[in-house]
Formats: sequence, C-alpha cells, structure tokens
Amino acid sequence: MAENKFLEVDRDSFPYIFLKNVDIPLKTHEKGTLRCNVFLPKDAAPYGSKKYPVVATYGPYGKDVPYGVFYKKSWEQVNPEMKSAHSAWETPDPAFWTSKGYIVVRTDERGAGQSPGLLDTMSRGTSEAFFDVIEWAAEQEWSSGKVGLLGISYYAGTQWRVAARKPKGLAAIIPWEGMSDYYRDRVRHGGILSDRFIKFWWTNGVGPNQYGKPGRAAQKWGEDTLEGDLDEKALFKNRRDQTVDTAVHKFRDEDYYKTRDFDIGAIETPLLSVANWGGILLHLRGNVLGWMRASSKYKFLHFIVGRHDLPFYYPESAELQLSFFNAFLKDNDEDGWKIGNQPRVRLCLRKGEAGVDDPERERGFPKRDELDWPLPGTESTKFFLAPDSKLDTKPSAKLESINYDALKGEPLAFKYTTPSSLEITGHIVAHLTVSASRKSSNALAPSDIDLFVTLRKLNNDGKEVFYTGTMGDPVPIVKGWLRTFLPYRNYYSSEVQPVEENQKYEVDVEVWPTNVVLEPQETLVLEVAGHDTQGVGNFSHEQDDDRSPKVFDGNNTLHVLQKAKLALFGPLSHIPGPVTARWTNLILKYYTLAGRRMQYLDSLFIDYGPVVRVSPNEVGINNPDDVKVIQKVSGGFRKSAWYDMTGPGMLGMRDRERHSRRRRLLAHPLSNSSLLSFEPLIRAKVDLAMDQMQKEGQKLGYADVHKWFSFMATDIIGDLTFGSSFRMLEQGKRSQYVEDLQSAMSTVHKRIEYSPFFDLLFLLPIPQIKEFMARFDRITNYGKESIRRLQLAQQAGSLNTPIFFDKIMNPKDKEHALTELEMQEEAAEFMVTGTDTTSNTLTYLVWSVLKDAAIRDRIEGEVATLPPDFTDLHVSKLPYLNCVVQEALRMYGAASGSHSRDVPEGGWEVGGYYVPDTATVLTQAYSLHRLREVFPNPEKFNPDRWLNPTAEMQGAFIPFGGGPRICIGIHLAYMELRLTSAAFFCKFHGATVHPSLSEDDMTLENYTLIVPKSHKCLIKL
Repeated sequence: MAENKFLEVDRDSFPYIFLKNVDIPLKTHEKGTLRCNVFLPKDAAPYGSKKYPVVATYGPYGKDVPYGVFYKKSWEQVNPEMKSAHSAWETPDPAFWTSKGYIVVRTDERGAGQSPGLLDTMSRGTSEAFFDVIEWAAEQEWSSGKVGLLGISYYAGTQWRVAARKPKGLAAIIPWEGMSDYYRDRVRHGGILSDRFIKFWWTNGVGPNQYGKPGRAAQKWGEDTLEGDLDEKALFKNRRDQTVDTAVHKFRDEDYYKTRDFDIGAIETPLLSVANWGGILLHLRGNVLGWMRASSKYKFLHFIVGRHDLPFYYPESAELQLSFFNAFLKDNDEDGWKIGNQPRVRLCLRKGEAGVDDPERERGFPKRDELDWPLPGTESTKFFLAPDSKLDTKPSAKLESINYDALKGEPLAFKYTTPSSLEITGHIVAHLTVSASRKSSNALAPSDIDLFVTLRKLNNDGKEVFYTGTMGDPVPIVKGWLRTFLPYRNYYSSEVQPVEENQKYEVDVEVWPTNVVLEPQETLVLEVAGHDTQGVGNFSHEQDDDRSPKVFDGNNTLHVLQKAKLALFGPLSHIPGPVTARWTNLILKYYTLAGRRMQYLDSLFIDYGPVVRVSPNEVGINNPDDVKVIQKVSGGFRKSAWYDMTGPGMLGMRDRERHSRRRRLLAHPLSNSSLLSFEPLIRAKVDLAMDQMQKEGQKLGYADVHKWFSFMATDIIGDLTFGSSFRMLEQGKRSQYVEDLQSAMSTVHKRIEYSPFFDLLFLLPIPQIKEFMARFDRITNYGKESIRRLQLAQQAGSLNTPIFFDKIMNPKDKEHALTELEMQEEAAEFMVTGTDTTSNTLTYLVWSVLKDAAIRDRIEGEVATLPPDFTDLHVSKLPYLNCVVQEALRMYGAASGSHSRDVPEGGWEVGGYYVPDTATVLTQAYSLHRLREVFPNPEKFNPDRWLNPTAEMQGAFIPFGGGPRICIGIHLAYMELRLTSAAFFCKFHGATVHPSLSEDDMTLENYTLIVPKSHKCLIKL
C-alpha cells in the first residue's frame, strides 16, 4: 500500500495514543480507501507490546466533528466521566474505553468526512464497507483479533446489518437504540413517509459532512477534505439523497429497499440490544424485533427510558457495556453472561409518573427481569370499541359509525378506566373497520385512508401522563400507523388494496411494542386520527405528495361493529391469501393428493408474499428469518397433529424430550466419525451401481439412472440397518420388502389426507384393503425377523460388517433403550427416509448436469484429477463438484415439501401479522430455495452461485431442515451424493439425456418426497 501522507500520530497529548486519518483498504465488494481515527492504550503495539480488543463504529457524522459542535446542548449534559478531547456524537468515548483496556476505531463512512466515494447511507454498501473495517481491525498488530460494535442510533443500526454478514473477528455487538428495519422502523411507518425527521437528519447531520464539502473547517465541522473540495456537480454525483429517494420509492419490493434488507436471522454474534420505551417513532421497534429474530446463542434485551442521547453515557450504562464486552471480547465473564447469571430480558416498568426529561426521577422506575420476550405467561387481552367513546373488554351489541375529518379533524378517543392495577407489556394490534367519503357532492372522493393510532394514559385526575421522547419532548405511551392502501405489513406493490368511497375495510394497525402500568382508576385511551397528533415531535408525516389532499381529504368513518364470524374477521382474516382459504382446506388437499402441493404453496407465496393464508387455520411462511424462529427450540413451535398420523418412529414424535432422547441414540451411528467405517461398503455399492448402469446401457442404448440409484440407496440402507443387503442391485429388481414398504407409504399418505374417512375403509371387506393389510403384516414380520437375526449374530459375535443398529441394540443409556417393536419402527423409517431421498436427488443432479454440456465438461475435468481409489475425503475437496451437489439440493432436495408446526401459546407476530396460537404454520424448502432476491434466476441450475455463497443464501438453504430437528442422516446423504456423483462422471464421459426423455417426464411429483413424474430418468451413456 502507498504511504499515507495524511497520517498523524500523537503519543503525548492525550491519555491514549491518537492515530488520525488511518487508511483502511476496501477489499470485499468495492475498491478504494476509508479513513478512520484509532485510539490506543499507551502500551499497545507497536508502541508497546500489548494487544487489545477493538470497539469500532462506522457512520457519516464525522470522525473529527466534536460532540460539542454537533449538538452543544446535549454535550453540556453528558456524564463528565464520558467527556474527552475526542468525544463524538453517539459514539463510545475514547478516553474511557482506552483506560479500560480497549482500542477505539472510529471510521468515516464512505462518501463522508475523509472517506472518498459514494455517500449512500444505510445501504448495502454501508454494511459491505463496515465488513472490511471489522476484518481490518481484527488483523492489525495492536488488535487481539476480537472486535465489538457499540454506538447509538445510526451507529447501532449499522451493527445489525454487518453482523448478519459475519465478518471475521466480530465477537459482540451492543446496538443501543438502533433500528433494524430501514423501511418499517425509519422511513415509512405503516407505509406512510416519515419525512420531517429524514429531512432534519440529512440536512443537519449528514449533508454538512459529505466528502469534498467546502467550508467545513470554517464552520468548525471537522476539517476540510484532505484531497481538496469538490464542486456542487461532483458532490451531487457522489451522493444518494435520502430525502429524495425515500419520497420516490414507496414500496418495500422496490430495489431501493430490497438492497437495504438483510437476513437478521443470520446474526449469531453475542448481542445486547438496548431499547428505549420513549423511542416510539424511530428505534424502539427495531431493537425489539431485531433481538427476536437474531439467532445468537447469547442474546440479551434491556429496556430503558429517557432521552435518546444521554442514557448511553450514564455510569450504570457504561458499566453494563463494559461487563458485556469483558465477557465476550476478553473472556473475563465475572458477571456470568455466558453461564446464565444475567437476565435474558430486563424490563424498565413505567409505573407512576416521572415527568419529562427528568433523568433522576426516571431512574426510579422499577426494573424486572424476565426469561424471554414476548413475556412468558402474558395474557392476551382484547379491548373492543364501544359506543359513547368507550373501550370495553366485551364486544358491544350496538352498532355505531363515527365520522371525523381526515386531514384536520380532532382525533377520536376511546377510554377504559381500570378497576385494578393493569400492566400492558408487549405487542399491540388495533383491528379497525374504516371507510372514507367525500366532504360534499362537489368534492373529490378520497382514494386512501391513513390511520394514526395512539395509546395514552390519564391519571386519577384525568390529566395525561407524558413520558420522555427521543429529543426530550413529551410523548404518549406508544403509537402505530397504517396506510389502508397497503394493508399488509410487507408493504409490497403487489399487495396494493385500492380504496373506494364508502367501502368498509378491515385493517390491522401495528402498534409498536410498549410497556405501561395503570393503577386503579387510571385510564387507558385509544386515539384514532387521520393525521399526526401530539407526541410526534420531529418525526411527523407531512410530505406534500405522500399526504396529498387529492388522495386523503375527506370524511373518514370508524365503524363500531358487533362480533363477526371468525372466517371473515377472525385473527387470520387480514393475512393475504386466496378467498377460498378462508372457508376450506379442500383446495390444498386437492393439490396435495395430485402431487403438486409444494408448487401450489409456492404459487401462493409468489402471489401474496411470504406470509399467506392457505386454509382456514394454516398460514404459510416463506421468510428465512421467520423460518429460523420456527425451527429454534426457543421458538416454541412444536410439530403439529399431522405428525401423529405419520407413524410411531422418530420422524413423527411430537414430544420434545422423547424425540431428543431418540435422536441422541440414533444420531451417533450417523455421525461423520462413525461413517468412516461404513464408507467401504457404500463405495462398493456405488461401484456396483455404475457397473449395472453400464451393462444396461450397452444392452438397451440407455440406462435408467433413477432405477439404479434407487436400488443402490436401498441396498446401502439395508446393509447398514439390517446387516444384509436386499440384493436389488445384483438382481435388478425390487425386493418384496421394498415393494411392500413403498406401497404402504403411498397408502399412508392418502390416509393422512382423507382421515378419518379413510380409517373407516379398513372395516370393510375390500380386496385392496386386505392386500394392504397383508403388506403391512409382511413389513412387520420382516422387521421382527431381521432384528432377531441381528440380535443372534451380535450375541454370537458373528457380525462381519458395521451396522447402524449395533450401537442402538446396546446403548449406553440402558434406561431408555429401544424395545424390539421400536427398533422395527425405526428400521422401517430408516428405509424410507434413507433411500428415495438420496436416489431422487441424485437422479435430478445427473439429469441437470447432462442438460448443460458446459457444466458436464467442467465436472468431468475436475473428477479426472481423483485417484482411482478415491475416498469421500478426496471428493469433499473438489470445489465445483460440491457446488453441483449444493445446487442439486437447492433445486431438488428430496424433502422439499411443507412441514407444519403449531404456533406457540400467546400467538406469534410475523411479517406484520398476528397469528394466534390456534393456528398452524407451514414452511417448505422448495420455496425458500426459490426466493428471487436470494437466489437470482432461481429456476436455473447454476452451480457457480455456490462458489461464493452470500450470507443470505446460506441462511435460506435448508435441504435437510434446520434447528435441533435437522435430519440426522445429513452426513450419510452428503457422502452418498459426493461418492456417487464422482463415480458417475468418472466412468461415463460425454453422457447425455436420452432423446425419449421429456421435460414433462421429469416434472416434480410431490407426495411425502419428490420424485420424477415418470418415475424414470433415461440417460445415454
């Protein structure tokens, strides 16, 4: 790297060593240079011998702009212990942190301060560049290799985004009041543009610090640009103006917002999220939902009150931050963050009155520790709008319609006076019925309805109790918003709901998370308006085009209705989906029985978004973050009753403790270490399958690879499960046991869908039923006999080959050993889950590769480097072949269909919708693997996409499921896929798809597993 002529080093003037204008090279996504200031303890290398962990920030406000210049009033009130010569707005104080054995790195965002480039705040480029900063900081000679992120607001929001990218060295983050959702938290509340703050922020905080901006030094706004000023034309070219972009782009599915979205579920870094109950218009929601969706093993959620700027610097806050970083950056866990001594959630209860902007009184609010959020044991309570401006816990029998002026009218207020103490803590949804009409016959009819909802508290004297807002202003309990034109919380252009005059619309308004305690005879007020009301402060929604009178000026009507039918107005009524889904599941059953269930569900996701109602009580979920929540143990989602009908084996077990015990018992033989002993047997079966394909190809001019892969996988599982092969490869046909098993599986699938009607058929003397029962008896008897033979062979010491059941029949945990019946059940399940799964994916892998000569030639060239006696270890090191395997699993993972889980007690908020605990959620890998924003051109078989997979790709890739219930056969499946693919392309050079095989023949058929529609795949070898 060229010498940095702008670098300044001051070792003597401060209690730390000050490095100014240090260059950081961009390397991952863009080329160029960022500039930072580095603050080192005096004995840090290279000036001493010690290495220290790093506390880093990245943002646009100026590394050289003094706190007292940026916001003088705030600076005057900051804790004196957190003031030093280089204090900067919303960032950690370098004097404090260096004195505690940390290095502080403060970097100017690209295009701001002294960092050249395009200024595009909160963009994908922001997190990409921050990624480079973190990895650079971890590699420096003064660094211990561990980096923590700490800061407020913008400096917190960037943490979520970069943590999802998993940079090397990132060891902990503390997003202190920082949004995690650019669109919903900051730009468009409920779809409504929050323009005033964006303009204020951009004009006063970001614009003056653009790289190349003339006159910065004269205004004491840092220093002039080191390379010189830029003219206005160049400045304009080098920035994306948020005040313009956010007004132009209205929908979350536009590229502007899509590039700013990220996979929160990919965050695994230890996390302390600090949310402020008073941040009801910017950061509160992001801190809570970001914490909920992050996958971090160690994650903690703290709630505070007070202004946005000062609490971060309180002594108790600094102590909290230091304790957390000591645990995860220095491995000095004196306070027990890693061993459960710290509460997962710490509440600040807004009980009583503390005034506004009064830190001492606010510190008197009581604290309470909780196990989780939403709070376990929360009792969901419905309040109903009632006539005479009341809220009631029971629906009214009286109908009433209340009109108000949309743009200028007084808000409607509904009140509930509590007879006893009442705590409200959690997420709130306002379910309203609204309509709009013109003010006069000559006026234009309004074409949209904006809803502004506020919760307020009145004390015993009827006076409102205010709390401290972001800027020290008085705010109510909480607020929420919705643009009726965009009723679903995806805010997609594809989900626009035209608003017609005098038409009633049922809507769910998201109210942000909150807490308040009402004492007896205090009053809760629900306020509904068509415009901003008291408490909005500097975050109002008043942009002329976005709030045009041509669209909104009219009379809005709020309808107080009697209790309606569940199918129309129940908890799922506003989740998008086909109209038929409200009434019946027969459409879903039709596609299920036709073998096209997963394609049907995927079409619903495409048409309606990632949260879709698919039947009266089932909701499809297709967002990677949300699917991870479902898969986590802590998520509370249990297998649905559907699994009760799949059989008694581990696959169908719903009891978590029992499933965990069974999994531990069965997983050991399938571990990577155990599979090494099975590899010679597997390789022998693979080689035999290749020989049989070659013989068939010579005889017929083609080989049915689907048939031979099925025989191979079945023989492998037979050997490994029962200790003896079914000899299907040798004989070229299915054994009686496999015929019976596959036939039974098909019947079981129909039984699940037709139950209980199907069960009645077993009482009738129908020949087909008798045949099924005979098959079932043969399966049972074969299992009994096989287990008996294994036990005798084991007792006699005559087992010649390693088998799965060797350890299963003699477990260490004797108390939970399997009975003979349970072993038979698991053996049958092994056969089903371990044969057609691998063979079907292999079939599609070969077919996909041979359809593209370039892919075929590339993989043939790679496998040609293998030794003749190659092992799985050799194959696992072939980069392109492994990309081919990943792409085959993405497109044709055998178990890509839907999995159902019951929503946990208390319900679940997902994608802006509330799903009650009476519902079931469905997820499927087929749709996750075809998300266009994650996998561009998803229907194309493109192994190259896996050469440098993004964090988003990895987060959405679940061919074997996810979480604690991930398929225990994953390692065996990968071994078979790798060895068989390598063997096939080593042996059959230049193979092609046989001309008689059509695309329709290979159409996916989906019952329990996927399979080619024709049940064949003819290849010319």
